Amino acid sequence: MPYDHLITGLPFIKVEEVTYGYPIRVQYRVDCAAVCPRCGGQELRLKDKKSRKIKGITHADVPTELYLAVPKYRCKQCGRNFMQPISGLRPYSRTSQPLKEELFAKHIKGISQTQLAAPIWSELPLPICLPT
Repeated sequence: MPYDHLITGLPFIKVEEVTYGYPIRVQYRVDCAAVCPRCGGQELRLKDKKSRKIKGITHADVPTELYLAVPKYRCKQCGRNFMQPISGLRPYSRTSQPLKEELFAKHIKGISQTQLAAPIWSELPLPICLPT
């Protein structure tokens, strides 16, 4: 998709599958070459992939869940194991940096933290169920 960064808000991300619903679920993969953070070596062996679930930016007040398989590498030159760093995502963080910036901008405009934290579906009326 040519506009992947608009869906995720993150650079170097390629969207593989989008499931529309509430929330929108997006499967994606990293689309940049990995480099060893210790020695800068590019001879790497793929050891494993760790799946991450990250909250992404909202689209028309519908939240987005991003699912990513982060590759784990072993450098053949220095022997270090590392996870590929992703621009816009901190290690162990469950929210993307664009989402944090979006929430900060809404908070500055006067929306309280309580209103930001409340899920949208809690404001919807509950369906009436009649006993059978």
